[in-house]
Amino acid sequence: MKLINYEILSIRKKKFKDCNIENEFFNSLKDDYPKFKQWFLKKAENEVYTHYDSEGNIQGFLYLKEEDETECYNDMEHPLPPMRRLKIGTFKISENGYYMGERFFKVIFENAIRNNFNEIYVTIFSHHDQLILYLERFGFKQTTKLLSTGELVFVRNLQNFEDNFYQGYPILNTIEKNFFLLPIRPEYHTKLLPDAILKTEDNKNYIDNNKAGNTLKKVYFGKNLWKHKPNNGDIVFFYRTKDHSNASPAHYQSVLTSIGVVSNYGMASGLSLSDLDKLLTKCVLETSEISQIKNPNNKYRFLEFTYFGKLDYRAINLAYLREHDIEAPRGLAIIPNQIGYSILKESRYSEGIVIK
Repeated sequence: MKLINYEILSIRKKKFKDCNIENEFFNSLKDDYPKFKQWFLKKAENEVYTHYDSEGNIQGFLYLKEEDETECYNDMEHPLPPMRRLKIGTFKISENGYYMGERFFKVIFENAIRNNFNEIYVTIFSHHDQLILYLERFGFKQTTKLLSTGELVFVRNLQNFEDNFYQGYPILNTIEKNFFLLPIRPEYHTKLLPDAILKTEDNKNYIDNNKAGNTLKKVYFGKNLWKHKPNNGDIVFFYRTKDHSNASPAHYQSVLTSIGVVSNYGMASGLSLSDLDKLLTKCVLETSEISQIKNPNNKYRFLEFTYFGKLDYRAINLAYLREHDIEAPRGLAIIPNQIGYSILKESRYSEGIVIK
């Protein structure tokens, strides 16, 4: 199994030997597993995903393991059937790093899809309430438990679809959904959608702990959302507009980069201040723009969406759209479903996780 390398944001691959087992972050794992340190040291050359805060303190640790049909599950009360599956071997997020939880789950699912796993499982003690909530939120179900330790076994089958934004993630349901284009300016694009960084951008500018960039639920505010009212579950392609510092024509430079699924839409002025503040934590606007949105007379609308991922092959530029009689979107613009499916196909978005 080859783990994906993430060049942006703050989740990085390391080897076990490069992580300090004596750090207090690992104390709870040592408490749960008396032989954890010995096991950890034996894994010296294995790769893990880690997250460190701005002060260099470890806040997240994820070890993924490939298992095949020969794996023995006799220690389970109801053994899992033989098959190739991905095991979440070790997973911990500190209380200070819990906002990174969604990002870690995205890493888990992306590695499962990239390596063609149909099932993921994890064993976990019942006292890890917060992590269990995360697992259930993303569609993991407790199916059995370990006889030796009493750990619960949670399983997620990626072939079973549930029509719920999180429990169904990362399966994209396009049945009876509308497709939209939504322009986003370069100065906001990669802050909000860092996975879709362009090759012309510098990775170093996006290695930070920006909350909106790390979460799956994101919010777009704008005055250009008025023409259409999307429904929850509708699909949005994000169109990165031309960078005006670049002399190349928009015909080739403006591109579709990412895909999201609508979860909420409305007028910003119709929200309570507390609800508005919650949405503002999921956007990347400047302080002056936030002040405008908080003005009760503002004309801003919001679109909350679940980020599903980047379009792997960026041949979908303005030239492509014009070939299909679609002009550059000035705001939220609906497109024919056949064009939406064509974009999914041409952009090489993972077809194995699209329901048509």
